[in-house]
Amino acid sequence: MNTTISGIYAKTRIYGKKEGVLVDGKNDFIKRYVRDKRVLHVGCTDYPITQERINAHKLLHGELSEYASYLMGIDLSEDGIGCMKKHGFENVHVMDAEKMDINEKFDVIVAGDVVEHLSNPGAFLKEAYRLLDPGGSLVITVPSAYALRHSLQYWLFGNEIVHKDHCYYFSPKTLAALCNRFGFLPTTARYISRKARILPLLRGFFWAFFYNIHLHFLMIFHKREEVESDAYYEI
Repeated sequence: MNTTISGIYAKTRIYGKKEGVLVDGKNDFIKRYVRDKRVLHVGCTDYPITQERINAHKLLHGELSEYASYLMGIDLSEDGIGCMKKHGFENVHVMDAEKMDINEKFDVIVAGDVVEHLSNPGAFLKEAYRLLDPGGSLVITVPSAYALRHSLQYWLFGNEIVHKDHCYYFSPKTLAALCNRFGFLPTTARYISRKARILPLLRGFFWAFFYNIHLHFLMIFHKREEVESDAYYEI
């Protein structure tokens, strides 16, 4: 492969210290990350399963509220926001992530399984860039294009298991490329693992080698001008 072609297919640079490849539970990782920070949670309702998440005490927004110093939530779903307000959630608003009418700044913007739903994810990234304070970060989780469970279903049975409202498939490389176009560089990349209930040691050994077939992954981004570009690892 010549130099030009190999450059096109170069690995993705992650501009930070490599601290592992797996996150054992999305909510646990994010709520620790936002501790004592001003947070905007985009897609806060998890609609249409808002009520189920609240009943099970697994609504991410509820967990973030216990850790963040300040929390605002937005979502396009009027029903989802209404449900949250009935359960006592405050500072949650019906709002389009591509047109955020917000005049505040945040330390962290969390977009958990949101970007793949958007008509124009670039519009959201422009808004996120505007709303972040200096040194702020953007946390994105998305389903993985290479998830083994979904790939096998399609290969073997022709059944594409994908949410009816998803418009895109992402890999770490394509998500990094998209965010780079709007001024962000990745500083963390992890695949999301569910907590082991059966044979945790064996399961952990397996995932250590096959981590990139998980259903979802998480990436953290910072503004390009705030990133130390000489320190990175590749994935």
